[in-house]
Amino acid sequence: MSSLILAGLFADGGATFLESFQGEPADPNLKELLLMAKLPDWLKSLLSWIIRSTSPRLSKSVRSMKEKSVSQLWKLHAETEGYCHEFIAEWKRLNLDVMLCPALGPAFKIGFPGKYSGGTSYTILYNVLDFPAGVVPVTTVTEKDEEDLKTLRGHYNDLWDRTFIKAVEGAIGLPVAVQCVALPWQDELCLRFMKEVEKLSQEKQRYC
Repeated sequence: MSSLILAGLFADGGATFLESFQGEPADPNLKELLLMAKLPDWLKSLLSWIIRSTSPRLSKSVRSMKEKSVSQLWKLHAETEGYCHEFIAEWKRLNLDVMLCPALGPAFKIGFPGKYSGGTSYTILYNVLDFPAGVVPVTTVTEKDEEDLKTLRGHYNDLWDRTFIKAVEGAIGLPVAVQCVALPWQDELCLRFMKEVEKLSQEKQRYC
């Protein structure tokens, strides 16, 4: 799914994205992303091939940033639409009303949000699906969480996993949130779900 998202965002090879920075000072923490967007397609393909064994997720992302032809863009639209229909069909098959999901967090240290674009995968999925979603804080980072972070390797143990660990170090006391999601056109149900999660979280904190 992440490949579909990046392929859509950078369908023109990053031209529109780069236009947003013309005449404006660019955040130095975005320099890697801006550099990759500026690379010619042949160099993006080469870089993707070079790093595919050490950073497979980043490799796919770089490859997805290449400029698309009109026919490739239509195919991308069809794949995205098909994914949305498949997701909704599975949701209904499971007879779900709402869903509780992870949210990115806790808050990153200064300078890291621009270095860890992969972290948006938790939330950008529902932008693509056009599902109503909201984030509710439910707890805070504890000393045990901080201790566990020292041995965390992540699912892939790649560059992004290591960047995430550095980004959230020293976050004791910062809020940790969850994401509440509902089907399209069920915004009020999503808000009610968020309210219930918030209420339960507050009740738990009172008795702790």
